[in-house]
Amino acid sequence: MSPANLGQLPSDLPAPTGLCQIKRGVGGVITWNNTVPAQGMQDGGGSLMALYLTPPRRGWWLVHAVTMWLQIEAVWSSFEIGVDLNVADLNGRIRHKLQHSQHAAQGWQTIHVDAPFYLEGGQAYSCVTVWLYSSGCNQQYHCDPAYHWIEGEFIGDGAY
Repeated sequence: MSPANLGQLPSDLPAPTGLCQIKRGVGGVITWNNTVPAQGMQDGGGSLMALYLTPPRRGWWLVHAVTMWLQIEAVWSSFEIGVDLNVADLNGRIRHKLQHSQHAAQGWQTIHVDAPFYLEGGQAYSCVTVWLYSSGCNQQYHCDPAYHWIEGEFIGDGAY
């Protein structure tokens, strides 16, 4: 396979090796608060911020989810985001999450969740960025491709 300029690859498809993936938001701003039930986060175009993988062998799927949030009201509020795996990995993990506190005076804040999952070869998996909790008030997340993305890198056990 010849070298590829990574900047010219599609943002919503795996790299040619099939071992690296990235999905980016498509634009817009979404407002959620404590009345919104826990759910998968959107890309701004109606699709989930999700990756899909059926690894060829046992190994680690290193998932990184990034988003940018704004607390609208001038009060402190907390919320949780994370990444959910559709079936438990070999260590029994299905979720990695992060709690964040924010005040309107801080402006837009970047949030980054790292999630290593140990996967079984041949099993179909999906991983979704999820909104889990809010203490109240209105918060927004920005779906611009530069600020809202999920990526995964698969590192297999043993020889390639």
